[in-house]
Amino acid sequence: MPDHHNVYVIELNNDVLFETKFKKANPNYVTGKPCVYVGMTGHDPDTRFDQHKAGIKSNKYAMKYGL
Repeated sequence: MPDHHNVYVIELNNDVLFETKFKKANPNYVTGKPCVYVGMTGHDPDTRFDQHKAGIKSNKYAMKYGL
């Protein structure tokens, strides 16, 4: 079976914009555009999203603000 990876995008609630560290890491954010987290996984993207929400190898913004 060949190796494969999936690129996935998680939309973040706009409340993430109140996080100072997030704002500093994204200085070119354009008001009105969606906030997203982009990742790559060897798992099914839905499974990986569930892992983020459960705190398993999770990005803190995806875990707290992921939609």
